[in-house]
Amino acid sequence: MSEQELTQLIQRNIQLSEQILAAMEKQRKIRMWTLIIGIALIVIPLIASIFILPWALGNLGDYYGNILDL
Repeated sequence: MSEQELTQLIQRNIQLSEQILAAMEKQRKIRMWTLIIGIALIVIPLIASIFILPWALGNLGDYYGNILDL
């Protein structure tokens, strides 16, 4: 191979590497947001249930306790 062909191959390699890098950065951002949304959809309801369930069960107990005169 001549020096000119090698230079062209290196330049083409650099271009393709830059394209791959750009695609990988997009993919990384997509995965990051998918992880954040996934955690939010699981963790936030769990935390909310820790605070809401005792309150809701207490209200139900009071309501049915008054109805049944317990």
